Amino acid sequence: MTTKGLLAAMENAWNTGDGVAWAANFAADTVFVDALGGIHRGSATLRVEHQELFDTIYQGSTLKLHVVETRTLGTDLHLLRVGYTLHVPAGPRAGELRGMQMLLVQNGLILDFQNTFTRTDPDFAGIAGHPSQHFPAQGTASSPTR
Repeated sequence: MTTKGLLAAMENAWNTGDGVAWAANFAADTVFVDALGGIHRGSATLRVEHQELFDTIYQGSTLKLHVVETRTLGTDLHLLRVGYTLHVPAGPRAGELRGMQMLLVQNGLILDFQNTFTRTDPDFAGIAGHPSQHFPAQGTASSPTR
């Protein structure tokens, strides 16, 4: 599967609230680090946990992904840096969340995944003066795609 196809499949799974389809993008033995630093192992775990998220705090949410950078590491082994915008219509996380994800992809499946929220809260320690070019607007890149 191409990078574009993988991201489209991830968006579609998220936007339809389908935990089975979401987990299908990940290798059986994947390691997934969520935006809060929790480590989740295996696509079967992701299937269950994400379905719970889709049915509760992220119900009706929409995800938009865009490639910031790709790096080829070997035969069909790629490191992707992907920016995202998540719109949550209601509930405890209502509003727009932005962030950066790092995906290690082989044979069209995600082996390893790291999610990081982008903080724009000026009261958050160290955020003042932070170089925002790390999180470009959709459709732009902070550095060339390899």
